[in-house]
Formats: sequence, structure tokens, C-alpha cells
Amino acid sequence: MNRAFTMIELIIYVGFVALLSVVLVNLILIGNRQEFQNEEKQFLREATVTLFEQLQEDVDLSSFINTPLNGAESATLNLTVSGQAILYELSEGRITRQIGAGNAVPITPSVVTISNLNFGNYSVEPSPGSVTVSFMGNDEFFNMSFSRNDE
Repeated sequence: MNRAFTMIELIIYVGFVALLSVVLVNLILIGNRQEFQNEEKQFLREATVTLFEQLQEDVDLSSFINTPLNGAESATLNLTVSGQAILYELSEGRITRQIGAGNAVPITPSVVTISNLNFGNYSVEPSPGSVTVSFMGNDEFFNMSFSRNDE
């Protein structure tokens, strides 16, 4: 007796294998996409930590907060540190830091898009040392308060 596959059986097997392949490829692509999103979020968190560390250092060293005024909020932060103005502002989706009359240097990477940057000055006179910053970074909200550390 000659036992062989019929054409219908072959078509069914090939279709079943193709269906399994499509499902497996989609699972792999979803996993890769999720991994990429996790890496992007981690990169954003690291960039934010770097920004917050720089802001904390400048607030600690500041002798005066020029902008925003005490009790107010602004899209820019202007501090006086060692007699020089340090300006933080949003430019083309990146937070920049400018010392004196020098060039504004981006302190957030280009792959991180920043929007809705807002600084608040909640200092208690005579010490200039309570600043809040909030912003959206790649559709994720960040908010941090900085207090002057006079140690």
C-alpha cells in the first residue's frame, strides 16, 4: 500500500506552518518594540537625572534667583552664581544652559523631546534656594523641587 500526502493535506500543512510563523514573528516584533520602549524610557530617566543634578548644583551655588520672581513661575530660570548669570530655557525641544554671554549649551539629548518647561521660585527670604521644575519629556511628566543646601 502506497501512503503519500495528498495535495489538500500539503496545502493544510503549509498553511498551518505559515500561520505559526506569522504568530511567532509578531511575538518577536512585539518583544523588540517593548524592549526599545523600555530602553528609551531608561535613557530619558538618565537624561533627567543628569539635568536634575546640574540644576541642584546651580541652585546650591546661587546667590540670587533672577527669574522667576519669588512666588512666581516662568518658562526660564535665571540664577546668579559667582557673579555670573546662568540661564536655563527651552530651545527646539531641548533644555539649554547658558553661562553669562556664552552660547546656550543643550543639556538634554536630541532624542529626548522636552515640552511644557516650567520653573517656580518658592524661596523664603533672604535665602534664594527653593526652585521647582516640571516638564514633559517624550510624553512623560517630570516634576522636581530643589532646595538650596547651605552646608
